[in-house]
Amino acid sequence: MDAIDALVGNHAFFTEHFVVAPERAIPDVPEIALLRSVLERGIEDLFYTSKVDPGTAAKIRRDAKKWMLVNDYEDALSFVTICDVFNLDIRHLRNRLLDMMSKGEFLVIERED
Repeated sequence: MDAIDALVGNHAFFTEHFVVAPERAIPDVPEIALLRSVLERGIEDLFYTSKVDPGTAAKIRRDAKKWMLVNDYEDALSFVTICDVFNLDIRHLRNRLLDMMSKGEFLVIERED
């Protein structure tokens, strides 16, 4: 299960909570797949843990949090730009992720890089 699916669940939940406008269909093209992967990795990195190298894991989490909080609409791979492409409610998604982080909830326990 990937981070986005774990966070938003099925399509009905996705639509209800993150306001995906049905009239703005998202094309199934490689560029969209890339943006989804960047968003997924950013979300995974927010919750990244490592028993082997906790210092590096903490840095990865800090960098991901910075990426999520910056309002850079000029960067094609920024959190806000990607959320815009997917019609995601940026404020709601940020607040949900920050709330999960503050409660110590984890989407990804550990991964091999």
